[in-house]
Amino acid sequence: MMPGCEPSIRFSRANVLLRDNYTCQYCGEVLASHELTFDHVVPRARGGRTVWENIVACCRPCNARKGNRTPEQVGMKLLALPQKPRVLAFKLKHMRLARPLPDPWKPWIPWQSAGSA
Repeated sequence: MMPGCEPSIRFSRANVLLRDNYTCQYCGEVLASHELTFDHVVPRARGGRTVWENIVACCRPCNARKGNRTPEQVGMKLLALPQKPRVLAFKLKHMRLARPLPDPWKPWIPWQSAGSA
């Protein structure tokens, strides 16, 4: 594949939740998909767009606390900066949810280290 021609991951609620490991990106709580919302890091009212780099999974209490402000304005910190996922890493992460990785693969897959789910 030529550089810059990598296929892209479709932006969707399910894919954002998968990228963020079903974890509120403010408090770190892991929740079921129906208990999570989207949060625009830079609110739409302030020019924020609905793109990978501005959307995170968020629990309802954190979303209400943040409201129509930036995380900095309310003293909240993101666990990780939102970014568009890379295709190979994303597909491997998705595979992890479907079935366990073979043991020989584990040293090469970073989220398979001790303590990960």
